[in-house]
Amino acid sequence: MRYLTSLLTLLLLSNTLVAQNIGLQECLQYARQNNVQLKQLGLNTDIAKINEKQSHQTRLPNLNGSFSYGGNLGRTVDPTTNSFQTQASQASQINLTSSLVLYNGGQFKRTIEQRGLELELAHLQTDDFANNLDLSILGAYLQILLSEEQLSVLQRQADLTQQQYRQMQKLVNAGSVPGGNLLDINAQIANDQLNQVNGQNAIDLAYTNLRQLLNRYDTFKIVRPTLPEPSANALSNYTPDEVYQNALSVQPSVKVAVLQTQIAEKRLAVTRTNQYPTVSLTGNFSTQYSSLAKQYGISGIEPTPILTNYFTQNFDSIYTFNPIISTKNIPVYKQWGDNLGGFLGLSAQFPIFNQYQVKNGISLAKLNIENTRLSQELTRNNIRQQIEQAYINAKGAAERYKATKANIEALKNNLSFVQKRYDLGLTNNLDYNTAKNNLTAAELNLESAKFDYFFRLKILDYYQGKPLDF
Repeated sequence: MRYLTSLLTLLLLSNTLVAQNIGLQECLQYARQNNVQLKQLGLNTDIAKINEKQSHQTRLPNLNGSFSYGGNLGRTVDPTTNSFQTQASQASQINLTSSLVLYNGGQFKRTIEQRGLELELAHLQTDDFANNLDLSILGAYLQILLSEEQLSVLQRQADLTQQQYRQMQKLVNAGSVPGGNLLDINAQIANDQLNQVNGQNAIDLAYTNLRQLLNRYDTFKIVRPTLPEPSANALSNYTPDEVYQNALSVQPSVKVAVLQTQIAEKRLAVTRTNQYPTVSLTGNFSTQYSSLAKQYGISGIEPTPILTNYFTQNFDSIYTFNPIISTKNIPVYKQWGDNLGGFLGLSAQFPIFNQYQVKNGISLAKLNIENTRLSQELTRNNIRQQIEQAYINAKGAAERYKATKANIEALKNNLSFVQKRYDLGLTNNLDYNTAKNNLTAAELNLESAKFDYFFRLKILDYYQGKPLDF
């Protein structure tokens, strides 16, 4: 049983330790589905949809109802007779009120237009963030590839040091060189190990950065694509001005800046409607009940003698006949029916003086328009600068790659020459390590130039709205 349990545990651990291989497109898709900020922008879009819907529904009439019930003590007014009463009573009232705005200077129309633009803006802001997120993921993806390539270079150089150590050990054992020569190589081995540790840390940090962008913290490995060799000729398909003109028509950030100006203009139009009167159709429907309300009736006739000096021939008294009045409470449902009443009319509200709020609001709205126009100019300038910088960096990376590659051939030949002299004991460890380190640095610079060039080209593609892919 213990053996079976241990076997199952090992199987589960082995499954969790297997890293999933994912490509760039999978990273981009995963980020769009799980990035928290992108989800928040999605909620902002939902809010904008509701606001846009509400702007249409505000044109409908409103309808509100109220109900009240309570008791009165002491001197009070009977709501059914408007007479003063001193006895305790109970009363209730039902009201329905409604109003419909017939005219408000076109505020409804302009608000609907503004909300529609705000909804479009929310969509564009989401697209803009998603595009920037894609570019960040591409950069993080390429950083992992670069770090892995650089670690591979460092490992190859460490292998050369181990070969150097074995060769020197043979010479020491043969008595050709003193044993102290191994000390320098041991120091180089320790330095190589430190470089590899730093290289692995760079990979771990690059993966951490990618995980944070993806909001994903499980174990995975990225797929290593085959990148084309950098060539300055590839830049012949690009000119900074052409890329910039394309960016103006496809980049969401440019459209966001333009749309913000249009929204500011609509806000100014809405603010100006506060200068005009508001005309409304209002109506009211109500009824009420009071426990003081009574229903009167005649239940009979009561003869009452009249005190007088006159009598009938038979000396009988003269009587007067008074009706017997009876009262009873009027039921609630009957009072609600009998006391129904309503009102229908027009009302107009004219702005005369409001502490200059409308005037100042218009001035602020105009300033906001000017501010958004400056933001448009700033956005265009930033895009132009980024495109020009990406183009120059791509061109420089291609030239650096070409020069470094040629330099590597010379450094390899030099290292081969130095190694032969070293194997014959004609040169020392310092010369050999210097030649090897120069080659290592050149190879690291070569990989850096390659990935930097590719990333800059992708930036140029990004500004033209092209998909990010290898």
